[in-house]
Amino acid sequence: MAVITRRVSFAGTVDVEPVRGHIDLAYDTDRPFHVFITFIEDHTTWFFARDVLARRVPGTHDVRVDVDGMWTILRLVSPEGEAEIKIVRAHIDAFLAATTRAVPYGAEKLDFDAELDALLKDGAR
Repeated sequence: MAVITRRVSFAGTVDVEPVRGHIDLAYDTDRPFHVFITFIEDHTTWFFARDVLARRVPGTHDVRVDVDGMWTILRLVSPEGEAEIKIVRAHIDAFLAATTRAVPYGAEKLDFDAELDALLKDGAR
């Protein structure tokens, strides 16, 4: 198992209130289809498909990723609220390049039982 992490700054809005802070981007080679984003200030973690962050597939209603010039824009929606955050695109690109060196796209393997156990454990928090 290898975990790739990057701490990056962001600016944006949470429920229309301006915010700035830091997030940790994480990628676990044992869960190669996912990326994890943890907001440092409140310890909230989102996880979603690496392909969505890389814009290889479109996001769904709850997670959308766009690019605007030098920014990667994440739009996160949950029953508790909405956030739109901007991260310097070069930071996202460097993180994704590191994940691709660890597990190239198309080389991901899925251990269904282990993934189900991890998802159930994540949901129990």
